[in-house]
Amino acid sequence: MMSFFEIGTVNLPFFNQLAVLVINIVGISLVLTVVNHLSFRERITKLFIGLGILMLTWIDFAYLARLIGDNSLYWSELFLRIAWIVTPLFFAFVYLITIDILGRTKQYSYLNNGVIFIGLSLSVVTAFTDVIVSGVQFSSGNLDILYGDGFYVFLGAILFIIIATLIPLFRADVAPDRKNRVRAFVTGIVIFYVANFIFNILLPAFLNITHLYFFGDYSLVFVVGLTSYAILKYQFLNIRVIGTELITLTLWLTLFVRALTSENTQDGIINTSILVLAVILGILLIRSVLDEVKTRERMQKLALDLDVANHDLKRLDQAKSDFISIASHQLRTPLSIIKGYISMIREGTFGEYGESLKDPIHKVYVSTERLITLVSDLLDLSRMERGKMQYSFQIVNIMDVLEGLVSDFEIVARDKGLQFIWRPEDVTSKIKGDPNKLRQVVLNLIDNAVKYTRVGSVTVKLWEEKDFIKFSVTDTGPGLTEEEANKLFKKFIRGPEESKGHTEGLGLGLYVARLITEAHGGGLSVTSPGKGQGATFMLSLPTYTSSD
Repeated sequence: MMSFFEIGTVNLPFFNQLAVLVINIVGISLVLTVVNHLSFRERITKLFIGLGILMLTWIDFAYLARLIGDNSLYWSELFLRIAWIVTPLFFAFVYLITIDILGRTKQYSYLNNGVIFIGLSLSVVTAFTDVIVSGVQFSSGNLDILYGDGFYVFLGAILFIIIATLIPLFRADVAPDRKNRVRAFVTGIVIFYVANFIFNILLPAFLNITHLYFFGDYSLVFVVGLTSYAILKYQFLNIRVIGTELITLTLWLTLFVRALTSENTQDGIINTSILVLAVILGILLIRSVLDEVKTRERMQKLALDLDVANHDLKRLDQAKSDFISIASHQLRTPLSIIKGYISMIREGTFGEYGESLKDPIHKVYVSTERLITLVSDLLDLSRMERGKMQYSFQIVNIMDVLEGLVSDFEIVARDKGLQFIWRPEDVTSKIKGDPNKLRQVVLNLIDNAVKYTRVGSVTVKLWEEKDFIKFSVTDTGPGLTEEEANKLFKKFIRGPEESKGHTEGLGLGLYVARLITEAHGGGLSVTSPGKGQGATFMLSLPTYTSSD
């Protein structure tokens, strides 16, 4: 059987023969890939199909024109003229795809019409006149083109289309999701423009070097290849899908050629059956790979959305922390002043006051104290969450931390009708910590016990056990279930009975107390026999040694 490459009288280099075959396979594969992944109704799909057809027409007919040689100048000129007819259309399609990829179709509507008109006009003139190509001749086995009087006008029109293509690319403010697509597309058309100018215009038209034409023609594959990448990169595609489709198509073509060249009917049936089976399995394989890639792309998009949401949440959390910090700072000063004046009134600094005012003033004092505690908790929480909590660690005696607290709460408990029991043991060891912060923790524990115990007693103990100093507060209050106890030291969590009887807290006290305790290397825990049986809060702090 005569080879396709033996039809003509010119023995073209093997590189040309192989390149034409490869480019046809690649071109068809890319067109089928785009059609497989995009809707045929989309404008970009139709433009790319047209671009692929024009590329193969340009390359194949230019090749055939040189392959035939001087055996038939009529057919050689006809094939070459067909290649030149599609040339301006190819440039026009490159422009239209450029505008579509940039998303500027409406913005350049008048220019679009102008480029289309120029491309069609050049094609018509090339097809029916000798103004651009007047004929061909062969010299030393090479095809020489005889240019007409309008050749330079043709070049000028093509140059106009090239400039019209490049200007939007370099002027456009490309969206972030289109940058990679545009970069790949620009690379393809720049390679094509440079190679085409050198090997299809400069060398043959001005230096009479015609045997290197194929470098310009074959550069079209860069435009089509990188354009397909630019299009499909946006449509859930990666190299795995492209590779799978190219390999599958190559297998189909090989089996198709094998079926056509079968030596007998039996081999033909077997080869055709294998081809049909390969087509079915190939389609299933491509679809499975595509589904996997699409799933992965969706997961990546979800991950990106989560990152954006996480960033927004962090920004909102920072704004919340800043607001709390500013508000707490602004509230702390006037509250401290109020507390100071009320204390002075209670002590009689401004003179004696009636018995009827004692209870209201006491309630104002207690409420102010609790509000100051709440503001302090908010401020501490804000600092902790931003990692800006400052501690003034020093060697302290635990009794210095408790000084004044127990006596203050004895009065509060007695006024409420509760028995207050203080059982300190002889503690000789010291601790390393911030006395003010530790005082805040102890105050919170005793205050909660007194506040939430309606009847009964509050027992406060202090003792030393091994390498720890332990402080406990036991009340006869509402008690806790095991589930409530496990949640109690979390942020904005309060016991059910507490939330019903007292609404002035936010559930931050124990959370902040736990964080402060952990910063001192200690622990804070709670145990309760059950509902209605009270609870015991335990604070453990490591003792200080000279090696610390």
